[in-house]
Amino acid sequence: MNVQRNQCMILKKLWQNLMSIAFQLCSSSR
Repeated sequence: MNVQRNQCMILKKLWQNLMSIAFQLCSSSR
């Protein structure tokens, strides 16, 4: 259970990083 929760937290952090990077790329390409 604890391992699954840690994986979920890591996935959330990775997803947030991907979204922020994509946002920066989109805003910088204009």
